[in-house]
Amino acid sequence: MNKAIKEAALSHAISYLTEELWANEQRLKSSFRDWDKDICSVKNIRELVAVENDLHQWLWQYHTPLVEDFYQAMLKVTPLRIARDKADGEYEDINHYHNNGTECRGWYRVWGGIRHNTGYFCRFDLGRDQYMANTFYEAGCMTDKEWANYKTYITMEQYIYDSYNIDAVKAYWKPESLDKVLDMRLVRALETA
Repeated sequence: MNKAIKEAALSHAISYLTEELWANEQRLKSSFRDWDKDICSVKNIRELVAVENDLHQWLWQYHTPLVEDFYQAMLKVTPLRIARDKADGEYEDINHYHNNGTECRGWYRVWGGIRHNTGYFCRFDLGRDQYMANTFYEAGCMTDKEWANYKTYITMEQYIYDSYNIDAVKAYWKPESLDKVLDMRLVRALETA
């Protein structure tokens, strides 16, 4: 595997664990460790997983190996994104595929929704999030069943958000992309309900 792709995937995994740390900041104030420094000083995924394991012990939570799973997914996604961008004449350089802040949060939030049922749904970033979910699927990061479940979840969340109006849900998307982003069996059932 290309070293640059590993570094890009690791940057996303580091950002993921950093956000988890910030989400639990109040609970960690009593610790004497500087978790942020621990996370940012890692050189590879093994070191990051070790920090994740320590962090979860401090949080008294169940432990699911989220960082390793996400890192493995990004190892598959990054080459696909590069290939797409090269084919479209939009390739910049490898640094573009590192975690670059706010927009990149979508990668781990969407992954958490797909793989770990985190309940992530952002009405204002549906297009971006569906692009990311579709990229995970095309890169082989999820099963057909996980993909179908995710589309069902997004369809229901959007249906609820749009005041139970299936036409409003469909209007958000281009007609040719509906089957890529929504559970069309559910859409048809809601249309006839």
